[in-house]
Amino acid sequence: MDENTQTTKNTTLDENNEGKGSKEKVTNTSGEEISAGQVNQIIEKLPEEERKIIEAVIMESRFSGPIPPPEFLEGYQSILPDAPERILSMAEKEQSHRHSIEDNTAWNAIRQNRIGQVMGFILSGMFGAFSFVLGLNGHELLGGVLGTTTVVSLVTIFVLNKRPDNK
Repeated sequence: MDENTQTTKNTTLDENNEGKGSKEKVTNTSGEEISAGQVNQIIEKLPEEERKIIEAVIMESRFSGPIPPPEFLEGYQSILPDAPERILSMAEKEQSHRHSIEDNTAWNAIRQNRIGQVMGFILSGMFGAFSFVLGLNGHELLGGVLGTTTVVSLVTIFVLNKRPDNK
């Protein structure tokens, strides 16, 4: 092979996929940047067998998250002078929005739990009163069953609520 390449990512090239039209920068072992067209010329000079199994190194730059790395910000600034400030402002607004959504979600969960506890207290008090009234009016068995099932149900709900993954 005429030129060796340094890479951060190995890609197998064959006759149908030689990177034509590619805009990637390729660095040879001397540290010189060569274009994809130059790489194609080198590949075309190789014998058929070697051409099918060439490893090319492609330097890729990517980022994840709302704020790009400084090199990208400089590139954006060369196109639009206030782009970095706009990008940072957008990231700050997005973070503020996420925080408000998380706060609302947490507050709604707390509110829902409190309402459930109040409603449970009211219902258990009502069933307790009904079972007491039934017992006083000569329906001791029915009052006892109603009171017992209410207590057992409440205990079950509170125990399972504290350990939902009980299996």
